[in-house]
Amino acid sequence: MKTNSFCLNRSKRHQLPIDDTNDSTLPDDDFSINLIASLSSEIAADNMLNKMIAICIIAILLLYIDMNLTSNSTVPSFDSNGQYDGGTYLRSIINSDKPFEDMNLPTCAQDVIITLHKAEEEKDNKKKEHTCRGILIRDDIIITSSGCAENNFTFDFPGSGGDKVEAIPHPSLNSKKVMKKSHLGFLEANPPYHYQFYDKPVRRNRVFLSRQSDTISTDKVVVIECDAEGRPILHNFPVKKGKKHEMIPINQLDGVVPDDILWEDIDSMNTTKSSHNNATWWNRKITLEEGDFTFDRFEEYRGPPGSLSVNVGQLLEAVDPREHRRAYCYKKKDGSPSDCYDEWRKEKPFSGQHFFEWLDFGSTCLEKKMKDWNEHEVGYKCKSYPFYDNKKRLEHEIYITQSKDKKKLIARYKHDDEFVPESGEYHSKGQPHTYMWGLNKVFYIAKAKKCKSSMNDSRCIDGKKAAKHMKILSGHPALGAGEIYVGKNGTIEGINYSSGHYKPDIKSVTIMYQWMKDEHLNTSALNWIGWKGWSEKQCDNDKTKWQSIKIPNFDTTTLEQSCREVTNSPTWIIQ
Repeated sequence: MKTNSFCLNRSKRHQLPIDDTNDSTLPDDDFSINLIASLSSEIAADNMLNKMIAICIIAILLLYIDMNLTSNSTVPSFDSNGQYDGGTYLRSIINSDKPFEDMNLPTCAQDVIITLHKAEEEKDNKKKEHTCRGILIRDDIIITSSGCAENNFTFDFPGSGGDKVEAIPHPSLNSKKVMKKSHLGFLEANPPYHYQFYDKPVRRNRVFLSRQSDTISTDKVVVIECDAEGRPILHNFPVKKGKKHEMIPINQLDGVVPDDILWEDIDSMNTTKSSHNNATWWNRKITLEEGDFTFDRFEEYRGPPGSLSVNVGQLLEAVDPREHRRAYCYKKKDGSPSDCYDEWRKEKPFSGQHFFEWLDFGSTCLEKKMKDWNEHEVGYKCKSYPFYDNKKRLEHEIYITQSKDKKKLIARYKHDDEFVPESGEYHSKGQPHTYMWGLNKVFYIAKAKKCKSSMNDSRCIDGKKAAKHMKILSGHPALGAGEIYVGKNGTIEGINYSSGHYKPDIKSVTIMYQWMKDEHLNTSALNWIGWKGWSEKQCDNDKTKWQSIKIPNFDTTTLEQSCREVTNSPTWIIQ
């Protein structure tokens, strides 16, 4: 549809804004329709000139409305601060089916503004389909309109390479009193945790929320602003109310969102930035004292005197969030505490990041170490092995009974009452199973698994490899750790105290021996396999200091006596 110069020239006399180089100066659709209605009276009048002018103006307005109806997917225009034309952006964010990745979003917002797709069960609804939008303010919290917050969705989780994550109405946030009258709402997502740290799940903060925002009646309204450091600061959120669009200020959420959501006017100058796979997140800075690895901060990994605990260097392996990589990955060759850890502690100025956040996303320490390793060494030294959760651990819990003649001790799995399967034989250097004896006096046995014999893996014996001790109890303290030899029908043939992570000593043998006596089990029914140098001489209280043991139901006199018994037992073997 075209208009001639007569119409354009005459329309200027009525000061109709038609400059299509600036969409924000055009009248909205409601105004255009009302103006058409008023001009219709001019056409009905007798003045021929006014009729022609009115017809021209109506033609231009119809052209504009036609253009406007097809401009819903118009790409919003941003200035250097991330500000943009509110009207154009509102139509795009609410009505467009285009993914945000195809829009000209400010750099800091490209991985936080997400497209929400209705979950499968919602698609059968006969209501008109539309795509909702949201802003990921934390890994598990999405802000959207109140209407969208009533549905189930899926969305592409940023930085995951296209993994779909479900988002459902957020019951605790949406039920807050102030939200009942708000046009904003929340969705709850449950992506994998960034990592477990200090036994607490860590979520990444994605956006800073502004307490300074307010409704702005100008051509340009700030939704997300990129500050000088590239931090995304959310000021307003656009919602559709009927046929109208409105910016809702974020400051009304003060007191609604969790305290750990970053607020721009408190924490923007006290944050660290991390990024991976084109996704960016922000963390509050910590002090070195807050992040240092000591048993004072990780008390659950240190058992009472007389029990077994990992050392500080292995503590890093126990709490490593990336499925517990072997500590070789960031240890010095001499086995002393991690050189990467030392570098993190001594870095000036201090990074303000937790060690593993710094190791994986804030430094090049691992990359520099791996340059000196061949492909096999990288795979071996940095191999990760996920720890057992409570459910998996219960599958390995066993109980011990005696045969009717009391000449054998029998091990069965508690969850299904099946015999613990056969292992290699101790006298032929076969591969044993791995056991852990917890502080609660419960035994766990993880059977040896098949492996390919290789010159590069000394733990692969006769095609089988023993499980790691750290894996069973997740690095937590124990009363005993080692290897167990099992014969037919679950018969326990021998037990040793070989564990590189826990390093048991003669106290561990003695405590287990005393426990079996207390349980009225035949202590001569199995072979007790000690290390060279373990003998009756070490049973002297002056050497072993039995009085230092603080484990309930074990006293100094009894333990010293049991130590002499086991080291003189006919089934005592030195390995």
